[in-house]
Amino acid sequence: MSADRILQKIKEDAQQEADAIYRAAEERAASIGQAVLQGAEQKAAKIAADVVTESEEIDRRKLLIAGLEARKNTLAAKRAVLDEAFRLALEELCSLQGQRWEKLITRLVLESSSTGEEKLRVPAADRSRYSQEFLDSLNTQLKAAGKKGALTLDDQPASFSGGFQLIGKISDVNASFEALVRAAREDCEREVSALLFEAEVQ
Repeated sequence: MSADRILQKIKEDAQQEADAIYRAAEERAASIGQAVLQGAEQKAAKIAADVVTESEEIDRRKLLIAGLEARKNTLAAKRAVLDEAFRLALEELCSLQGQRWEKLITRLVLESSSTGEEKLRVPAADRSRYSQEFLDSLNTQLKAAGKKGALTLDDQPASFSGGFQLIGKISDVNASFEALVRAAREDCEREVSALLFEAEVQ
């Protein structure tokens, strides 16, 4: 075989081998590309699913927060209504006049006095109401109840707006209207709520 034929044969073999290598490389590259594409698609799908899940969770949290906020606002509104109801009750007590006021004070004194010789500490604005005649009436009724009947007015004015404080030798009794309304609220707030808000109270 001549040298030219040998060289031609080598070139043809080299070309075939090169073509085979190129085809294998193309197939390998296509395979790798397909794998990369599949991986990217899977990651994209997972990211999309995570975004949907996270979005749903965010929406759920927003609804929960909105619900809690609405409940908080409702409770605050009810609390404000209750506050106003008891504030008006205190205002009503402090505005009592004449016999209604005297009857209330008399009943409170008779229930609160243990010895009948305490001092009555009253608001400065009410001091003129405690005339000697009214004090005599209180003491007469205390005596009738088996007590000493020696109540006197304390020189020091009370710091509250209505009612009185009984200053005794052993203990004091706070019969201020503020204290009475506060105690009434503790005892009957639920019932007042039921009256104000009906079936909403559980």
